[in-house]
Amino acid sequence: MKKIALLVVLLVSFVAFAADTPPQRPQGQRGGFMTVVDTNKDGKISKAELDAWFVKADANKDGVVDQEEFRATMPQMGPRGQGRGPGGPAPQ
Repeated sequence: MKKIALLVVLLVSFVAFAADTPPQRPQGQRGGFMTVVDTNKDGKISKAELDAWFVKADANKDGVVDQEEFRATMPQMGPRGQGRGPGGPAPQ
């Protein structure tokens, strides 16, 4: 049950992050969470891929991924105020 709740939280976080991402991307180019988690690059995130990402992202192994751990898995986002993350500058 905890895994299901965790997956729901991750997916909601992904949707919230995706809502902040500008829709203009060259055709076929992906970015952000999808690029990191979709390890076989099939355009889909499987439960196995999401579970593998979670194990890597949960650096302190406390069963949750906090904002610092999440950002550490997203090098293109950078720290707050840099990159494309929330609070960062909009792509030009």
